[in-house]
Amino acid sequence: MYRHFIRDAVQVFSFAFVISVILTPIIRRICRKRNLYDLPNDERRIHTIPIPRLGGIAIYAAFFGTLFIGLFSPGALHELFAYHGKTLFSLFISSSIVFGIGVYDDIRGATIPQKFVVQVAAAIAIYTLGFKITIISMPFIGSVSLEMLSLPLTVFWIVGVTNAINFIDGMDGLASGVGFFYVSTMFLLSLFLGNGMTALFSAMLAGAISGFLCYNFSPASIFMGDSGSLFIGFMIATIALQGSQKSSTAVVLLIPIVALGLPITDTILAVTRRLSHGRSPFSADREHIHHRLLNMGLSPRKTVLMLYGVCFLLGVTALLMTAVNNQVLTLILIVLSIMAISGIRMLGYTSSMIEINELVKQRIRKKRRLLEQQRLTKEILNEMQSISDIPTLKKIAIRAFEVMEFDIGYCTFASSKTFDIKDDCHWRSPRYERREIPHDLLATITVPLLCQEKKSGELMIGKFFEPADVGAFFEMSVLVEQLKSAFEQQLPHVINQN
Repeated sequence: MYRHFIRDAVQVFSFAFVISVILTPIIRRICRKRNLYDLPNDERRIHTIPIPRLGGIAIYAAFFGTLFIGLFSPGALHELFAYHGKTLFSLFISSSIVFGIGVYDDIRGATIPQKFVVQVAAAIAIYTLGFKITIISMPFIGSVSLEMLSLPLTVFWIVGVTNAINFIDGMDGLASGVGFFYVSTMFLLSLFLGNGMTALFSAMLAGAISGFLCYNFSPASIFMGDSGSLFIGFMIATIALQGSQKSSTAVVLLIPIVALGLPITDTILAVTRRLSHGRSPFSADREHIHHRLLNMGLSPRKTVLMLYGVCFLLGVTALLMTAVNNQVLTLILIVLSIMAISGIRMLGYTSSMIEINELVKQRIRKKRRLLEQQRLTKEILNEMQSISDIPTLKKIAIRAFEVMEFDIGYCTFASSKTFDIKDDCHWRSPRYERREIPHDLLATITVPLLCQEKKSGELMIGKFFEPADVGAFFEMSVLVEQLKSAFEQQLPHVINQN
């Protein structure tokens, strides 16, 4: 049986490799003719001259070209592919959706929400067509049925891995090399588990990637673009699902995670770093692992080769995990954790993690303060409902200004039914009095207080903001509206008493 698998795998690998090798220079020539270049127009890019993109078309065409050749040619591959026709159709439709948005992004430019929505839609489509995580098997724990969590976890896995490959596509040959090492690991694992279809998928994708890598390795003459990185990432994620469906090994969840340890770690660091600084997780920067290695003095070629070595070791480790007991597996995971932490410290991410930790603590403290502020505000607004005279209302107003952390507060009230505005109250925060912040950063909101559809007073609130702090200004607007509503609700009772 193994000879049969290996013979077919060599055949589809060769087909995909040859198609990719032939198509890639053709795509490169078309890109040059149509001026479809990846331009070195920001600091995160490493190349210094325009490089043709859209190399992902060659990878996509090589993979599915090989698949359709096997499907429509007589022989053992035809029988196998025809038997799994529904699986192949599902894979073709869903991956083409992701590939399509990648091509569109490379040519016209797609927004982050557009790409994200398409990825989620493709993940849901592949889920409904049978590629799903239904059971998680972990050492020491056993099998756990996911039930309602199956869909969100499957979508999270597919979208996460797809973007992990996309994120790491920042150097010549890096994303394609990472993809090649992973599918090679999955190929050997599939042989071990006797999963012929996953083995052939892995061999086809490995052939398509390696053919393209002949032109993409440093110095690259063509880039795969988002069309390639999104397609490879999506295929890697779905191949892992296909391989896990027929496996009962207790480490089936850990194998792809370990094998993809490099892009997953890089993505976690990138997303954490960006979110902690209030940026989109999809925003670009020059803080990826390969950027850190370049900053340490390594050349682009040495950097890629070093990361290839990391992927190779992770792949070997993932394979070893299928043949050891739980005690040895625990030791392997401990060693991997120590190595990962050491690598993160060596690359200088420790200081970043400390900074991120402090930012997280600050945000937690701010959230707690906001919750306490909301509680006190609610108490004050409730207390207003029992007020029957203006002096008490003025005292409550000043308390409200202080609790809501305004820097200035001013309100006036009509003292009788004639609505002659005579009574007022003022509040100024200590930092306003001390002039700690320039007064040109003071944002103010003034609203009328109405009673029986007539102006019965005025409320003016001010707070210091940075010009770009739109969220904080919105929060102040909400508080002012709540305060205005409370005043207007109670003013008729107060005025009638006066």
